Formats: sequence, C-alpha cells, structure tokens
Amino acid sequence: MGSAVFVRFGRALEAQGLLQQVKAGAELMGTLYREEKDLTGSIAVGCATLGLGLSGDAEVRSAAKAVAYNLAANSWRGWDEPGIHPSPADERIGLLAAELNLALAAELQKPPIALARAHWLRGALRMSAEDWDGAASDFDEAARLAGEAGETGEATLSQAFAALSRHQPAAVRAALAELEPNDPDRFFRGQVEVAARVFGLPTSP
Repeated sequence: MGSAVFVRFGRALEAQGLLQQVKAGAELMGTLYREEKDLTGSIAVGCATLGLGLSGDAEVRSAAKAVAYNLAANSWRGWDEPGIHPSPADERIGLLAAELNLALAAELQKPPIALARAHWLRGALRMSAEDWDGAASDFDEAARLAGEAGETGEATLSQAFAALSRHQPAAVRAALAELEPNDPDRFFRGQVEVAARVFGLPTSP
C-alpha cells in the first residue's frame, strides 16, 4: 500500500465502531477503483478492510462480504474496464476474494440470488485462471440458483458464460438469443461479448 493510500486508510479507521470502519474502508476502496483508477491501492485497502471485518459479528461480516465481492469483481479483466489493467497476481487475489465471498454468503445464509452471484463471480475469476471446468461448474450452479430466485435474465447469462467456458459457440449463441426478451438494453449480452473478446473465446463458428 502506497504511503498516501496508507494515510487515507488510517483516516478511515477514525470512524467509530468496527462496522463503520469496514464501511469506510469499502468506500475508500471504491473511490480508488472507480474515480482514481488505482487498482493496486484499491486491492490493498480491500484486503486490509477484510482483515478488520472478518473479526466482527454477523453484521460486520456481512459488510466484509460486500468488500470481498467488490474486491473480486474489481480484479477481473473480463470487464475490460477503461484504465484498469489487472495483473495475474491481481486476479489471483480476486479469486481468493471470490472464494471468501461465496463462503460468507453460505455462512450468513444469504438468499439464492446472492449465492448465484457469488458462484458467477468465482466462475469469472476461474476463467481468468483458465480453469475452464471449474468456471463452467460455477456458472451452472449460478444459473440454477438464479432460476430458483426467479431471475431469468441472470440465469440465462450464467448459461451463456458456462457455454463460453466450455468453448461451445453454438450454445453461447442460443443463450444470447434466449436473453433478448429479458435484456432490452443488451446489458447482459454486452458482458458476454466483452468477456469473449477479452479471453479470445468464440461466439460464432
């Protein structure tokens, strides 16, 4: 953690109470990522904030879960976020954060859609590690859980990512076609297409 970021994180710890400290750390992590495009600083603050939050009660651990989720998501190159260039080391940290997010979702008995998103995120980081079988398995589970939660669009999105991970362009196209009625702004489709481009995965013959 750079000295300036370290000082800013120290100021976050001036908040009263562990929950507020975790929330302040999460806010700083987000600012560094979104506004300053400082992924290294954001990851460092996220890791330090998790070190605080995991020692707390259920409410604090729930806040820490959100930090783990965002830390993992921010570390994934599949978004192709302008100004953000995760290194392999960043993505290894992201995968650990995704594992933690999933474990906390189960521990805290989060609803099916939260578990679906946790599996999707771990699948995404597994894609980065070229663990294609592990990624496909996570996306399958994300699709099942999202369907159980009634989130049809997210379920189909996960099916598309599972097909990407299995290198099955015909199945990807079928999922994208199925997405259309639940994706008027092509938000989900865009995620699939960007990830396919980033990872060099085919979506057509």
